[in-house]
Amino acid sequence: MISPGASAEAVRLFSFSYLVGWIDMCFSSYFTALDRPVRSLLVSFFGTLVFPLAFLFLLTARWGLNGIWLMASASATASGMLTLGFAYTLKLDAHTTCRQSWRNGSCAT
Repeated sequence: MISPGASAEAVRLFSFSYLVGWIDMCFSSYFTALDRPVRSLLVSFFGTLVFPLAFLFLLTARWGLNGIWLMASASATASGMLTLGFAYTLKLDAHTTCRQSWRNGSCAT
């Protein structure tokens, strides 16, 4: 039987995932809109399968039941960092392309 205090602890541990969980979903749609399907697929795949499974095994081995609740926050944070890395490289790609086009006189600022 799980005590009421354990439920409150679970909600407290899981609630952080709501702060960072939107990043991968939002940017996955953004990458799709920019016609970057590979980035969108990687963000979705890592955010919904790879990171949750990896953190589930790692955190439950260390912290047991609390590891299950921490898994959502850890995977959302890792997925958000991966997604922001993809967004940063997209910005660098756009900046490089614009710089090359600017030399040809075709980059709008």
